[in-house]
Amino acid sequence: MPATVLCKRGYATLDVTEPEPLPAGHILYSHARARISPHVSRSAGEHGHSVLRIFSENPMRFLNRQALDGLVDPVAGY
Repeated sequence: MPATVLCKRGYATLDVTEPEPLPAGHILYSHARARISPHVSRSAGEHGHSVLRIFSENPMRFLNRQALDGLVDPVAGY
């Protein structure tokens, strides 16, 4: 008998959309399971180093049950 696989719906985080930018009022702006980030990664400059540090350190922080860096703050809107 095949094993049953339970799946939970995830989220979509989009850096690029079609069209870009999405028009005002587009459903993805308010969709409960969609997040849209600005497509500005090339202009990161020195900020890119801190993003890379957070990205590379957070998995170990997670495994060690430490607070993660760079979490989204829904109250602040980012």
